[in-house]
Amino acid sequence: MLQTMFLYILAAAIILCILHIIFLCTGDARLVRQIPGPKDVFIIGNTLELLITPVELFKLGRRYANKWKDIYRFIAFNIRAVNIFNPEDIEVVMSTMKHSEKSYFYSFLRPWLGDGLLLSGGK
Repeated sequence: MLQTMFLYILAAAIILCILHIIFLCTGDARLVRQIPGPKDVFIIGNTLELLITPVELFKLGRRYANKWKDIYRFIAFNIRAVNIFNPEDIEVVMSTMKHSEKSYFYSFLRPWLGDGLLLSGGK
């Protein structure tokens, strides 16, 4: 019984390590990790910082914007977010069609809004 439990714990730890390596070693993840931001925790990233009220979350975003000025990153599990505050950087991102692919979360709006101006991929 104890050996079986140990094997399950060992298997879970190995799977978590593999997932962590996969999340860290993809091309996008490596690029995002070069951007300054809060220190993240193994596997879960900065998820624990999100367990606050919306008002506190807004204040947290403002604190990070003041600390890192132009740009910072935020990681929650395998979801990576980059917040940009420099107007010149925003202009570059917004004017480049290559980066206009909408994230997964926009797919929930597609049944109601269709592929209009908000959800178009710049095509």
